[in-house]
Amino acid sequence: ADVGPLPAGATPTTTNTVQAGNTTVFSLFIKNNDSANNSYALSASSANSFPGTLPAGWTVKFVAGNVTAANCAAAAAITTTAPVGGNTQTQVTACVTVPASQTAVTAQPLYFQVKSTAVASNGNIVVDVKLDAVTVTNNVLSATLGPATSNGQTTPGGSVVYPQTLTNTGNAACTGPYTVTATL
Repeated sequence: ADVGPLPAGATPTTTNTVQAGNTTVFSLFIKNNDSANNSYALSASSANSFPGTLPAGWTVKFVAGNVTAANCAAAAAITTTAPVGGNTQTQVTACVTVPASQTAVTAQPLYFQVKSTAVASNGNIVVDVKLDAVTVTNNVLSATLGPATSNGQTTPGGSVVYPQTLTNTGNAACTGPYTVTATL
């Protein structure tokens, strides 16, 4: 964060793609360009205004350090950084979780703001904003049951087993058990 306010860029610095119902992460580096130590309050918005809002059902959780999406849930949330020494930087991870009900969207803007909790050496509150984006894809759940590969004959009350292949034709992992209904 520079000593003074800066606007966000006009195009996203990073655009992550995530399937609806999952989490993606953005690495944020906060550099204190002042000579005095300072802590920074963290916030996120879908517009370049703060306090802002996020799309319905979206959450942003800030965590200290470099965290993977798989480790976001277990990591401790922070709203303010630990003190950042003068002319040094710290890393924060923004864990962005998209609801399973989210429709597909391309490059949803996400603005991340850092704001000093105390005045800088020049007497100003330091504010900086970074623009990133998230593209959300939807899971397509579909499967095809292949034709029976054999034939057979049975007596009344008997049964015959017909092996068939169930193929996942969607773009998401599918786990069983499955229920198949046959109509004769």
